[in-house]
Amino acid sequence: VSTATSIQVQLPDGKVIEVAHDATPLSIAKSIGERLANAVIAAKVNDTIVDASRRLADLQSSSSAPLSLKLL
Repeated sequence: VSTATSIQVQLPDGKVIEVAHDATPLSIAKSIGERLANAVIAAKVNDTIVDASRRLADLQSSSSAPLSLKLL
């Protein structure tokens, strides 16, 4: 269940995770692995290319559906 302090994110493998409201694609990459974090320069969030340091909360719509995230 998503709250105002967390965001649901769907990874490319279909797994849905909850992250902090201030999470960025880069912070998610760091939680997966340092090598991945070092390689990430951008992300595709709901079909929009964004900088890896962009807050996911800024991209969240009023829909309760998880954000689709692909690290680039």
